[in-house]
Amino acid sequence: MREIKFRAWDTNREEMVTEGAFIQVSGEGGYFVYHEDETVWEADDHIILQYIGLEDKDGKEIYEGDICRVTEPDTQYHDGFEYVGDVRYAHNRFYVHCPEYHPEFRVHQYEVIGNLYENPKLISN
Repeated sequence: MREIKFRAWDTNREEMVTEGAFIQVSGEGGYFVYHEDETVWEADDHIILQYIGLEDKDGKEIYEGDICRVTEPDTQYHDGFEYVGDVRYAHNRFYVHCPEYHPEFRVHQYEVIGNLYENPKLISN
């Protein structure tokens, strides 16, 4: 069974909330972010990012909003390639968004090199 984990981008403090925090989802679809020091943060001040259940080539967990370098080596059938894109969720699946190419997670080698919130300049558009 896939592990369900989240992290949150704090839009006010401009930092990622990963350790010592948890997210509570209400029955109406809303959520609250709590910190271990008993601080309750407004959901509107956070962007919730889900762990996709996969790790990159170095064993780092991949989350929505991460920026990945995707590489495929040369083979006898095709030339290799490399591109950078951000991890998104749509149509019931996670994928690395790149306008020039639409890969599947199961084929290529992935490396997390940042995320959209702490490293926005890594994505050109």
